[in-house]
Amino acid sequence: MSSTFVETLTAEERVQFEELVSNFDGSLKLPIFELLGLNFAESISTEQIAEAAESIENFETKTTAIEEILESVVDSEIRITGTLSATGQSNIPTVAFAFIEVTDVSFDDGSNLLVVSNNPNDVVAADIDGAVQPSEVERLNVLF
Repeated sequence: MSSTFVETLTAEERVQFEELVSNFDGSLKLPIFELLGLNFAESISTEQIAEAAESIENFETKTTAIEEILESVVDSEIRITGTLSATGQSNIPTVAFAFIEVTDVSFDDGSNLLVVSNNPNDVVAADIDGAVQPSEVERLNVLF
């Protein structure tokens, strides 16, 4: 899938990209975007993209390859399963909900792509009011 993108990279960038891929933890810090200085775990501004376009060699060619990859992504429903242990703050039983970090990528044509992290560190337990509770994620699976 990323071979089209890899073909746009210099030898130095390929080494860096391979390292990013081998260290990828399933979070929203996607290697293909991180190489361009963009991190989906944070908000990405138009200014950041413009700065990257000025400072990165063949930026337009790289982003065109990325667009081709993203356009090939098929819409699908996902099922998220796992084990989350939450600790209540009192003797009153508390219902906790799992919140998982996601990002919404908007394209020029008006379409959107929702990206879901599958890193257990990006999951928190919270009560119905959104107050985060002490918790531990033992297992997380994102199934397509």
